[in-house]
Amino acid sequence: MVTESQRATEIVAKLNQWPDIWAVKYPGGAYGRTGVPDILLCHQGRFFGCELKTKDSGYEPTPIQEYQIEQIRVAGGVSGVVYSYDDVIQMLHG
Repeated sequence: MVTESQRATEIVAKLNQWPDIWAVKYPGGAYGRTGVPDILLCHQGRFFGCELKTKDSGYEPTPIQEYQIEQIRVAGGVSGVVYSYDDVIQMLHG
């Protein structure tokens, strides 16, 4: 089974093939800030935060993840929960 971290790495690699997308996988654990979305990207001048969820991570964001998603939205970015690369693309064009 593919872990959430592996899936995020795969998604970021695909996103960075686009000429107009900058994307990174945000580090979790001791090196990251709690609740920040797994994938951060910029597309056509807009900031996106994508909280990736898979079977091994559960399908719902934690309260701190929900808080960070909302803070990104309040600041004018786009943020939400995604389950696949296709969900990220839909977020970019939605």
